[in-house]
Amino acid sequence: MTLSTLIIIYIGSLRSVSSAAGSSSSSSTENKVEWATNTEGSSVKKQQETMASSDAYMFPVIGSVVLFSLYLCYKFLPKDYLNFVVKVYFSAVGSIVLGLRISVFLQLVLPSSILAILNVRNEFLTRLHIRFLAPKTTAPIDASTDNTYNIAYVDVIGFSLAALNTVLYLTTNHWLTNNAFGIAFSLQAIESLALGSFQHGAILLVGLFFYDIFWVFGTDVMVTVAKSFDGPIKLLFPREAGSPHSLLGLGDIVIPGIFIALMLRYDYSKVDAKSLNEAASKGETVKTSTPYFYAQLFMYFVGLSTTCFIMFYFKHAQPALLYLVPAALIGSIGLAAYKGQISTLWSFKETHEEAKEEDKKRLKLFARKKKKKKK
Repeated sequence: MTLSTLIIIYIGSLRSVSSAAGSSSSSSTENKVEWATNTEGSSVKKQQETMASSDAYMFPVIGSVVLFSLYLCYKFLPKDYLNFVVKVYFSAVGSIVLGLRISVFLQLVLPSSILAILNVRNEFLTRLHIRFLAPKTTAPIDASTDNTYNIAYVDVIGFSLAALNTVLYLTTNHWLTNNAFGIAFSLQAIESLALGSFQHGAILLVGLFFYDIFWVFGTDVMVTVAKSFDGPIKLLFPREAGSPHSLLGLGDIVIPGIFIALMLRYDYSKVDAKSLNEAASKGETVKTSTPYFYAQLFMYFVGLSTTCFIMFYFKHAQPALLYLVPAALIGSIGLAAYKGQISTLWSFKETHEEAKEEDKKRLKLFARKKKKKKK
């Protein structure tokens, strides 16, 4: 269990660096890690959504509302009907996410000679994609110059394999098909969600720390929903014959995962622009030490191992974030204190987050000017 989740977080974090580079207006960021894949002709894009401070504060509140709503649904509505709807919905969404992940994986492992064939755009599917999924604009989209809506043959393979997994999941409910969806969801979330700053991450972790404790120890809500909810929102791990599978909720992977990914991007942010520009001019990649990233991976291992030990020892469900959150914060702040970098870490903000804040300021200024003109 622990090794599997560490691999997911490790890959997702590395992928998040290139996603952050694609979301940032800073050209220097793009040279900080060589992890981008060749997606010419493919619809696979790297975009990252950044969390604002209000999102970090409200996340536990919204999570509580959703969790309690699900609890009421399972208490008063037919469980079989609810799980049928849940399975169909998550299978549909999961097939898309899994198809994208398989496409990315193929582009990482296949030789360039094969990718040269598979990255050719499929004209028929690209036209369908533009026709039904592209936003309605006054100017027509030219697929020959705009790769945003391209469907390449590598995408066709990815979505075909995802569709096969969906059929097997709906017909057999095998734990491997469930985990395929769960891994895809986790990778997608870690890669595409950015905390924006260390402060946002700390706020989110502390809020979810108390959220997890309350709903697991204070009520039966979390355990009831976890046992009743039949959807790929958890990873399953087989135990001895006749025993139920061990499970780990995706939230216990994604939440620490996006914080660990933030620490990796913090490590890369300390590379000075001069070194990056010199390496770029020589066609080289700057090798950067990543102490915060590996410290976080180690602390995640400690936190999850502690969770498993206490769960098996007391034979009672444990809120994983009760152990993972202190591990993450102690690991990052402790290392920063040792290096004398607490103020730097605490004030760390990602480039694309700062750019978004600037955009908001410009919009507010524009709105004020518009109001003055009307008056």
